[in-house]
Amino acid sequence: MPKPYIELNAKTLFWRLSLIFFLVIEFRTWGRLRRRVRQAHRLIFFLVYTPLFYLRALFLAGVITLVLWLFIRYVVRPMALSWRAPRTDDSAGLFHLQPRETILATIPAQWRTEWGWRAGTLLRTNERLRFFPEAWDAEPLTLELSRDLFARLVPTPWVPHWLVRNWPPRLVVQTNRDESAVFAVADPEAVLSWFPVKDLEPLDITL
Repeated sequence: MPKPYIELNAKTLFWRLSLIFFLVIEFRTWGRLRRRVRQAHRLIFFLVYTPLFYLRALFLAGVITLVLWLFIRYVVRPMALSWRAPRTDDSAGLFHLQPRETILATIPAQWRTEWGWRAGTLLRTNERLRFFPEAWDAEPLTLELSRDLFARLVPTPWVPHWLVRNWPPRLVVQTNRDESAVFAVADPEAVLSWFPVKDLEPLDITL
């Protein structure tokens, strides 16, 4: 089943912008009328011109919605997918495996560290979960597979989900209450299937 693309929630944005523009135009017009038009004529003025104000609000909201839709479609979406699926060496980590350790699955990923995000390769072997950064001077990550190792998906905190739909969540791999690792991958649901599913309490970690 193909994954949904990152896209603008155009309908919600359009109607919210329409309402905002309409109220702004109405209030500005009301302020001018109070100074220039006699009170007896204000109601007639609003009855005549309110539909025109609403059409103007719809036009402005439509233009802004279209611009943002194009920006997310042709700029944000490719950049987000490219960042989540960085170009990596397929043979990364082969020299770090134990003699009886075999690779079961791999995927390009970003790993959150104290110094920011690091691009690399996330590996699932028959014994461990490993991440090998693309940078040669970066330390790899190794987590032993056990019953205490679980994973879950969490929403990306800074993304306004009412505005942008289908933004891939981040993957949190938890070993215990004090140790966890956060990854960003292009297909987090596929990586989630590497682990047993468990309901976990909210973690106090930086995503």
